[in-house]
Amino acid sequence: MLKTLVAIEVDLASSFALRYACDLGNLIPMELYPVYVKAPPPEVPATGTGWVRHTWEREIVEMGKEEIQEMLASEQESCPRLQQPRVIYGDRDYELAKIESQESFDLYVEGAPYPFNPANIQRRLHSKFYQKLACPLIWLRVLRKVHQALVVCPDLAGARAVLPAMR
Repeated sequence: MLKTLVAIEVDLASSFALRYACDLGNLIPMELYPVYVKAPPPEVPATGTGWVRHTWEREIVEMGKEEIQEMLASEQESCPRLQQPRVIYGDRDYELAKIESQESFDLYVEGAPYPFNPANIQRRLHSKFYQKLACPLIWLRVLRKVHQALVVCPDLAGARAVLPAMR
């Protein structure tokens, strides 16, 4: 069974990615682990400690759960392998890298970066998170049939778990 990390945001590309992962999960044995990283608002200072800060962060996480609940609810019936979502407060790339390094995932799925052009793709693929990603990546820009995926895997060893399932 493929253990799949699905990074979600409150946007259309993430909805496509989640639906695609669910469709793929109906064809091959997969478990889907959705993660939403709620970034701090830019006007809020990043300093502070104690119960006030922790309470504020818990409130931000609760707001994040409410934001993604509708998107997840629409996929729940058609996606039996969808696990409970994790909502985390912090820097998206850092938190996703931490999860990916602590757990063993076979596949990573997310909505494609906008704008989806060669310069942005190049920039994203050369960021620290994607360079350290230890499993194949699927970016979804639009909803397509399962046989129309682009799997980027810079490491052949990481593809061994996915390739037999994709045939």
